Amino acid sequence: MILLAIDTSANLCAAALYDCSNNLVLAEKSEDIGRGHAERLMGLLAELLDGAGLAYKDLSQIAVTSGPGSFTGIRVGLATARGLALGLGIKVIGINVLEAIAFQHNSPSKDTPIVVALDAKRGEVFLQIFSPSSKPLMEPLAVPIEQIGEIIPKQPIRIAGSASNVVAEQIARLPNPPEFEICSNQSAASIADIAKLAARLKPDANRPVPLYLRSADAKPQNNFALKRAAN
Repeated sequence: MILLAIDTSANLCAAALYDCSNNLVLAEKSEDIGRGHAERLMGLLAELLDGAGLAYKDLSQIAVTSGPGSFTGIRVGLATARGLALGLGIKVIGINVLEAIAFQHNSPSKDTPIVVALDAKRGEVFLQIFSPSSKPLMEPLAVPIEQIGEIIPKQPIRIAGSASNVVAEQIARLPNPPEFEICSNQSAASIADIAKLAARLKPDANRPVPLYLRSADAKPQNNFALKRAAN
């Protein structure tokens, strides 16, 4: 079974082909483009499939990051994955970006929880806490920076994500700060690990719906309308 994984949740436009039966990444491609995912994604997928000697008809499943992250990037990824899946008659798995980062740093041999935090702008972070083996211990939240210390476990922890330094600064302000280790400052997991995580998940329990955590920055103006020109 061949799974196609797609990530456009942040600055990367990334995709990978994963052979679920043999636990093997067949091909992966990742470009740091910042913006313009809608213009680049389909071309990147074509190059990925062509390089692996595969076609869309060879796919058995699609996985796509559903957030949190860039509103535009998330919409592009989800729309592309859903459209392809509909045409191919296959299922789509939605991947929580925070869980994917935790999965990349999972270490069952350790007993320290993983705190994943992404920069959400506007004085907030997207935050979720996971067990050492990357199992969710809480629902993902958009947390004001000054409230991070109230959520952090009072025990040694590992921190990952683009807001790792922010979390570390807030921990240092606590009266009795727990020990911590910063694993990474990444804004997304590697596309290979996203594919590996997706292969373990059930589509029906991980639907491809956007995980925004808060409303969009851009909102329509109220009580605003253009005046009609006089006839």
